[in-house]
Amino acid sequence: MLLNRLISCFLAIACVGLTIALLRPGVAAAPALAFPTPANPPISPPAMIDSGLGRPIREAQFNNAGLFDVIETLGQMTGTNIFVNWRSLEQAGIDRMAPVRLTLRNVTLGQALTAVEMQAGNQNVQLVHRAGDGIITIATIEDLGQERTTEIYDVREMVDTLVNDRNTLLQKSGHPDGTKAEPLVKTHEEALEGLEKLVIDTVAPAIWTRNGGRDGDYHELAGLLIITAPPENQREIALLLGRIHDVVKRHESLPTKMPTSAASRK
Repeated sequence: MLLNRLISCFLAIACVGLTIALLRPGVAAAPALAFPTPANPPISPPAMIDSGLGRPIREAQFNNAGLFDVIETLGQMTGTNIFVNWRSLEQAGIDRMAPVRLTLRNVTLGQALTAVEMQAGNQNVQLVHRAGDGIITIATIEDLGQERTTEIYDVREMVDTLVNDRNTLLQKSGHPDGTKAEPLVKTHEEALEGLEKLVIDTVAPAIWTRNGGRDGDYHELAGLLIITAPPENQREIALLLGRIHDVVKRHESLPTKMPTSAASRK
């Protein structure tokens, strides 16, 4: 399931690259940028690991359980410290015994909390969670404020591999011996534009300024992604980019020439 989703992500990047190429007929592709290979791994999401938001929940079902009990159960299932500012919630008209009806399978704690918050909130009240110092705090967005952080993600190695390495997953053509394989993403610019579209379309699309939002800014500088967003969204971005990087590296060692079938050798 996870591999299928990651493959879909790669195909999305490839489609963006091909779309750009088709929209510019007759224009030669820009020369690829020579990005140096960084010494350190490009993506590291320590905030998610430390806070517990990335801890898995295999299955949980709540049938009109009280909000207090649901949050307590999720904390016990994942071994995390969850603090709820009940004064903030009650002042906003949300009772700690508000019923929650929810079925969860194969999600992270962060995803589970988001689903609970969406169900417990209403048109006038938005609940959010924030992680820090080993504690996850839940309150209204007015109480916590829309905190934003700026993070730099080094994707140079990943982009360079996508464009130049003929053994990566995206660059396999239909030719049986692989000799005519050409990259679907032909330049670093196309790969970076594909990553930008993937992040903005996948992680909280409404927050980005280019979509009319106020809380997310995305800039790229020579293979470095400089992203300003709320901490919970930064964790999602780090996890997304980290998974893409892992799949790219995993397929680097595939053979350049694909084995030919018996029929093709006749």
